[in-house]
Amino acid sequence: GRDGWCAIADEVEEGIRGIAAPLHDAEGRLIAATNISLAFHDYSETELKRKILPLLIEKTRSIEEILRSGMHPA
Repeated sequence: GRDGWCAIADEVEEGIRGIAAPLHDAEGRLIAATNISLAFHDYSETELKRKILPLLIEKTRSIEEILRSGMHPA
């Protein structure tokens, strides 16, 4: 979404919620998304956004840095 992430609940499978962040290549083009899916009982929507989303965005940006640098992880 326009916020740089999106969340779903019960859309793929009942009882599962997920959160995703866009992944861009070195030219800034959208090429994929990173995501985490969890059972409803693991995290509330608020906890998912407060605890998991910042980590997901941080790791996604780390992957983008690797893509921009031309390095390839082993």
